[in-house]
Amino acid sequence: MIVVGYVLTSIGYARLFRKVGIEPWIGWVPYYNVWKLLELGGQPGWMVLIALIPGASIVLLIFLIFAEHRIGIAFGKDAAWTVLGVFLPWLWAMLLGRDREVYDPRRLAAFGYPPPTGAPRD
Repeated sequence: MIVVGYVLTSIGYARLFRKVGIEPWIGWVPYYNVWKLLELGGQPGWMVLIALIPGASIVLLIFLIFAEHRIGIAFGKDAAWTVLGVFLPWLWAMLLGRDREVYDPRRLAAFGYPPPTGAPRD
């Protein structure tokens, strides 16, 4: 079951990353894919290292929720998409990576958020 989760999440991240201008292969690299996801959501990527500290993963989860929310805003999605990202991150990423979805990081400014720190295109 863990392998299936890894494969589905990696496919979803690869699709999402391709959509926003990040190399899709990064979606398959553990920890680095979360680092890039955090950066895409305007969070410090190095926060992924907190997952290496026993019991501190909850802090990473909180930062991931913030990142998913901001990524959703850049795609023009509401808070329900953040809930989807928390419980089914592979599905969240696959749906955002669809061809019909439009990524515009300028939408973040309307909510007072800074632009992403990753390498997405404008």
